[in-house]
Amino acid sequence: MSDDPPARTRTRLTPEARRAIIINAAKRAFAAAPYEAVSIAQIAHEADSSVALVHKYFSTKAELYTHLLTDTMAELERRRKAADDPQQSARERVRIMLLCYTNMVSELPIDWACVFVHPRPEPALATQARADYQAHNVAIIADYIGGIHNYRDEAALNGFFGFLSTTTLAWLHDGRPADHRHLLIDAALGALQGALGDWRQ
Repeated sequence: MSDDPPARTRTRLTPEARRAIIINAAKRAFAAAPYEAVSIAQIAHEADSSVALVHKYFSTKAELYTHLLTDTMAELERRRKAADDPQQSARERVRIMLLCYTNMVSELPIDWACVFVHPRPEPALATQARADYQAHNVAIIADYIGGIHNYRDEAALNGFFGFLSTTTLAWLHDGRPADHRHLLIDAALGALQGALGDWRQ
């Protein structure tokens, strides 16, 4: 008799279900280890799949990683749009935006939340996706306050997202205590107002 272990029988799933399992396995892998340390073979194993099957849905590791980021960004944007109220003041609309952000970050698995808010070394494709997303959010707040009129406004808005990233990461490392969440939001609002000088609208 052969002493070889029996081959695993792969469960037949719909393409949508298989893709979702691959995505979830990738999210766990990239949250637990640096990008460079994660392989497609590892993700395939965790997803009870094959390297070829992973590549059927995502041609490269960079594409898969970037999909995880942009999917999270898209969900956050959906929540922001649903909660936004154009009748409110600029400050209140930014506060709503921050509530959506901190709500979502508090719901994500902690390791993935840390990667989402403050990147580790990652592929150029993901870096560009982050830059595009920040530019999108800068444009949103610029619209709230009546536009960017000078370099101070531009520096204030870009610097705001750096402040938010750093302080949110510290909050995550502290275990994201619920009683600190609104203090974080207040600090971010204060930082933006101080940088801008006033809210204008």
